[in-house]
Amino acid sequence: MSKNELTSVAWSFFLKVDDEKKQLRVRASRGNPAVNYEEATENLIMAICTSGASFQLLKNSWFRKFCRILDPNFTLPTPDAARKVISKHATSYITNTMEQLSAVDVRSFARRCNCKFFISFDSWEDKYENFSIYVVFLYYTDDQYNKRKVLLGIRNIAGKVTSENIEELATGLLIEYNLDFSKIMGTITDERSNLQGFLNTNVYHQVLCAAEALSHIVNAASEIPLLVEVMNKVNGLVSHLSRSKSERTRFRESSSSLRIESRLPLPFRTDRPGRCISFARAFLTHYESIKSLTRGQEFILSEQEKENLEIFVQCATPYLEAINQVESDKTFCSEVLIHFASLSDFLNNQRHNHPVVKVLTEETVHQFQSFLENDIALLTTFVDPRLSYTDGVLLQKSWKDVEKLVECYCADNYRLLNASNDQNPEPAAKRKRPSDTHFSKFIESLTQSTVPGSIETEIVNYKASVLTYRVALDSCPLQYWRMNQSRFPTLCRLAKDVLSAPQSSIQAERYFSECSEVVSSSTRNRHSALSLNETLLNSALGIIKRMDTDPKWNEDEESDGESDEEPDAADNFNAWDRSVDPTNYELSAVKEENF
Repeated sequence: MSKNELTSVAWSFFLKVDDEKKQLRVRASRGNPAVNYEEATENLIMAICTSGASFQLLKNSWFRKFCRILDPNFTLPTPDAARKVISKHATSYITNTMEQLSAVDVRSFARRCNCKFFISFDSWEDKYENFSIYVVFLYYTDDQYNKRKVLLGIRNIAGKVTSENIEELATGLLIEYNLDFSKIMGTITDERSNLQGFLNTNVYHQVLCAAEALSHIVNAASEIPLLVEVMNKVNGLVSHLSRSKSERTRFRESSSSLRIESRLPLPFRTDRPGRCISFARAFLTHYESIKSLTRGQEFILSEQEKENLEIFVQCATPYLEAINQVESDKTFCSEVLIHFASLSDFLNNQRHNHPVVKVLTEETVHQFQSFLENDIALLTTFVDPRLSYTDGVLLQKSWKDVEKLVECYCADNYRLLNASNDQNPEPAAKRKRPSDTHFSKFIESLTQSTVPGSIETEIVNYKASVLTYRVALDSCPLQYWRMNQSRFPTLCRLAKDVLSAPQSSIQAERYFSECSEVVSSSTRNRHSALSLNETLLNSALGIIKRMDTDPKWNEDEESDGESDEEPDAADNFNAWDRSVDPTNYELSAVKEENF
């Protein structure tokens, strides 16, 4: 064999070996994209962030062997390397969010009006009270009158929560993001929140969580003596099905044969508002399937018990519908009073005088009156052109009372609005010298008593506007104010400040199930307080990205691990998406929502 032939054969061999290495490294077979090792590593780290898995899994010899079998070219990160990635992403997210909020302040300053923020707090507490998790979001309205939401953080509090440590957590977050305390207008929390001390110290408004208030009403009705034994059976069935896979399968097959397609009476989040009515509805819907269970007789109701449960479900279902509506943070705080007015009207139209109706009516009126004493609820309802000046919304109050509240608030907070907007006012037009007659002087005094551009004049014109042409119920109230900035400058500023508040802080609860596992395994992972909070933040970013990428994903859907379906091939989401800008990936994970 000649030298040239030897060279040719050797070159062919090296090309073949190199091609085989590329195939192992890339595995770009037909129909399958090339493997992105960096993305795979980040998804592996996110799996640790969103579960109770230990960082020591990365050092486990069997797990490392498993990964080598799948792809010999994939290098597992070490536990320390994984922690560094988590810390880097958390730090980068906070830095970018600070810059984003700082830019909002700059734009607001240029327009000579301060941007106001609302903060929502929601918590989850371990049943043994060993720790609590708090999720904090920031809401505001930008200069284009779009409602925005930003995740500030998810933090762990060890031990029992007190007003002191929750105040420390809230204050620390505001300082960490360099937020001006004076620009925080209020918080969205439940009525019995430990944040009361923080609110009083900083003189913030408290927006009551509507979902918690509605849930409290339904729970009170479910605990009357007439329903105690009935609800014990309902909860007993739920507990029985959740513990026994065979019974759950038998129950599902029986419901399928009866062509019942609604969800089974299975538990979901333990702190989900209105869960008692959800269980009661599912119990009645699948009532015939109870007989198929081996212990079915324990959960069968008498005729009177079933009738009482049916009345409870009938009367409480509108409350569950209201809870489902207020759970979305795309709602406005102005809609809370309308919900209570609607529920009060529903109860007034009930013909039977059942104890359930009585308790629901008493609790609804009590909660309704609490919201009517809340300044933010009244202010937001007034500046919502869809709902302002509607009848039957204010109970004993009148719209004149609300107008006075608006006048006082604007006088205290926006008194320098016109002066700041008109740094170089045009000289006033020369007035003609009035005649000396009494009639002329009288007319001049009347015309001078009404100041053009005053808040009183704006209120009168605004009332005429909304009563003449009512804005559609499915429209965004902020867009009304965007189009009427010059017509109602003071009311427009009020609307921009208060309409950013949602009805409820309950949106944060979907993060608790996964993040609670992270806290539970913190001892195994040897987390410091800082490392734990960084891991929780990454976990929340992953959940938000999952919701943003897959709208159908919902952790509340029943799942008992019996599905035989293959994983979705389109399960393509990355909490640290770098497709646009490597330094800006976290903002795609927590994309500001434009309502």
